Amino acid sequence: MYYVILNKRNKKGVVLMENKGTLVNRKAFIISAVILIMLIIVSGVISLVIPSGEYQREVIDGVETILPDTFEYIDAPDYPVWRWFTAPFEVFLSDDISTVAVLVIVLFFISGSVRSLANSGVLPDVIARIIARFGTRKNLLIVILCVVDMLIGATLGLFEEALVLLPIMVILCSQLGWDNEIALGMSVLAVGFGFSAALTNPWSIGVAQEIVGLKAFSGIWYRAIFFVVIAILFIGYMIIKVKKREKLNALEGIEPLPVEISADPQLKKGVIFFVVSMCLMVAGLVLTMVIPALSGLALPVMSLFFLLGGVGGALKAGYGFKAILKDFKGGAGDMLAALVLILLALSTKVIITNSKIIDTLVYTISQSISNLHPMVSAILIYLFVLVMDFFISSASAKAFLIMSILSPLCDVVGVTQQTAVLAFQFGDGFSNILFPTSAVLLIALSMVGVSYSKWFKWVIWLQLAAFILSIAFIGVAVLIGYA
Repeated sequence: MYYVILNKRNKKGVVLMENKGTLVNRKAFIISAVILIMLIIVSGVISLVIPSGEYQREVIDGVETILPDTFEYIDAPDYPVWRWFTAPFEVFLSDDISTVAVLVIVLFFISGSVRSLANSGVLPDVIARIIARFGTRKNLLIVILCVVDMLIGATLGLFEEALVLLPIMVILCSQLGWDNEIALGMSVLAVGFGFSAALTNPWSIGVAQEIVGLKAFSGIWYRAIFFVVIAILFIGYMIIKVKKREKLNALEGIEPLPVEISADPQLKKGVIFFVVSMCLMVAGLVLTMVIPALSGLALPVMSLFFLLGGVGGALKAGYGFKAILKDFKGGAGDMLAALVLILLALSTKVIITNSKIIDTLVYTISQSISNLHPMVSAILIYLFVLVMDFFISSASAKAFLIMSILSPLCDVVGVTQQTAVLAFQFGDGFSNILFPTSAVLLIALSMVGVSYSKWFKWVIWLQLAAFILSIAFIGVAVLIGYA
């Protein structure tokens, strides 16, 4: 854990917090790295088994588009085994280099800002005010936090941005006596589930509907029903986990720490500055959604406003500039650790791309659904996207690769384009907070010191429930001719 709230206060009455080391936990980092290296080897073996193939591509309106009827098998490229292990370095030469740079910079901003906010007393006081506001109504607090975070993913299509929320949620849960898994659940998991049960997600629904020729965000009524069902499932799951944690705390004699709000006027200025910065951040995120030219700037906007709130809030609270620089210097180690995880996670995509087997996988599934019942075809599309999400986490990248091929076939087999987009949406999202090839998930786990195996056990029943609901809603969509 990054910071732990201590049951003692400084002269200003601010609850002190103990720095537990770097933002990225060493043990969790090592476990994540080992898992990813094993997956790199598995991806390499798969590349030896599946034959290479290729679609022709054409740039249309500045976007590289696959031509559906042009697939042909090709000779396997010269891709020796030793290159499996150079794949992390080859990420620097791939299209994902911009993703790597943004994630590393964002983590650096988070690390330094949270350190400064915690050491200055701003963040503990904000947390104290939140807890005092809700008092004993913990279930209401859970509902509000989960719904807000889910809507962030469902409407704005944010996911990586949940890393900004995680340290704050860790401190809140620590104060309430809840564990780090719950903190992950109410931040990264909530945003991820909202991303999957999306209403107007521009990266999955928006891109996929544009490719298949549907009006942007059409069919929202059916997705809204699914969102409500998933939200009820998710919130119920989180409340159960919290109740279970509190029962264990009672057995172990652990009680939530007493909450007191500081009366220091200078600290209050810092709190106000931070809160205003967060409000401006939300406004900026909304603008990135409604203004197409800003659509790719959500993560930079969020991180810059968080940086502003962190540094400005700490300065307003009387925290020295030299101390802030020291806090950010401490984030350098976190940045390097995160870089390693990101490169390893993206290596599986590099391997299957260089082996020329991605197009073969798309061609195989397109041939498989051509003579099947519409219900089976729609579910197969969902399962295929789910498998592809293991290798390619980007929603828009998968949409351009898959939907342009499957869209013409859907008309033939009797699956509406809207149902195909729905199947794509469900297959793309939920697994981002389950599959170990998700760089964001591994960074989040390392930030809070939770091993992947522990997280898998904690979340698997929720994932299975979401899996069953997804198939059920796809089946109903086929029956009603969802369009």
